[in-house]
Amino acid sequence: MGIYPDPESVVWGKQFDRPAGDRWFFVAHVSVCVVDKITLGDEGQMWRLMSPEQYFELPNHIPQFANRLRLYLSGVVGDPFERAPPQI
Repeated sequence: MGIYPDPESVVWGKQFDRPAGDRWFFVAHVSVCVVDKITLGDEGQMWRLMSPEQYFELPNHIPQFANRLRLYLSGVVGDPFERAPPQI
């Protein structure tokens, strides 16, 4: 998506074991000004801001992403993950 959130904006992460290797799902709270910096690469045709509820109702939502988002919204504690050291 061409954005690089500040590591401190990442508020939650959870590791998911997959046959092809572990995958992580992260949640970051970012400023709305990030919207102007989002660009699509060779995947996807468009994007838009929407509430989680709107995403869940999409007929073509990605089920594993919806399940992971629901898990975050449920209040489940995330897994420990390393943060980059602060810039001095």
